[in-house]
Amino acid sequence: MSCGLLWFEHIAKTGGGAIKQVLQHQSPKLGWSFIDLFVPSRKKGVNCKEPNLTHTDMRHWSGSRIWRRALLELKKPLPRLVVHRHLCPPGLGAGLLEQLEVLNATLARKGCRLMLATVLREPHTWMQSMLSWTHIPRSRQRSFIAQSSDFQLKAIVLSRGGPSGLVAREGVVQAEANAKLAGIVTPDVLPFNLTASFLATPDMVSRAEWLMPQFWMVGRTDNLTSFAWALLVQMGAKALAANGSGWQVWMRSGVHSSKEVLNRYKLQDVHRFWIAQHFVADSWLYSRFSHPY
Repeated sequence: MSCGLLWFEHIAKTGGGAIKQVLQHQSPKLGWSFIDLFVPSRKKGVNCKEPNLTHTDMRHWSGSRIWRRALLELKKPLPRLVVHRHLCPPGLGAGLLEQLEVLNATLARKGCRLMLATVLREPHTWMQSMLSWTHIPRSRQRSFIAQSSDFQLKAIVLSRGGPSGLVAREGVVQAEANAKLAGIVTPDVLPFNLTASFLATPDMVSRAEWLMPQFWMVGRTDNLTSFAWALLVQMGAKALAANGSGWQVWMRSGVHSSKEVLNRYKLQDVHRFWIAQHFVADSWLYSRFSHPY
């Protein structure tokens, strides 16, 4: 890939932060510009500090100083741009992919292309990491696991912030309505018989089945280092030493930190049973579309 747009879709708790660090530090060395669309807000419940980036229509993004920098790079005869998307702009399935395909047609006329990449994580270790990160008390873990049902698929297809910014919003609307009818104030205490409302719908799965083949690379959290190297190779990293480079220090640090977190938080059999119930679509997504590199 000599020129174009490398779009990295960062799903929460998959190791995307480590990939972002590698891309951010190595892109300039390889002659690429790096843009991070995620500018976190300090306001509670607000994921994005840049309101213009919350629109599903990319035309509104021109009001963002970050995206204006991206547009300047994309207007070059041979653009070389890396974009990291996490939480802030709408996800690919929220109409963004169709707009990126129009951009890809423009890139193709320059002899360049769009490359989509992401990382998926095995659902049990994903939830293990999420429970450790959120410090959810055991009394609320059953409802929390239900609220997080099929999180990775929803992040790709919907990407809307729900309770605490963790759950795809469209996936919990019905459950919240049911909870209110039952006289329950907050979905944090959803009873067992309402949790099925959080599962990915057949329409979501169909959307994912169409969307995922559009990705050029879908890695796995278990193989982050090799996935990161594969991305750098796509950016022309043949001259970069595969061993002993600074990027591997960041990768090893991130992977080691992740393993330490998992070792501190052990899943019980009851957790595994609940996860098996609520992450059927995520298990399918992971096994069908992700690959070790």
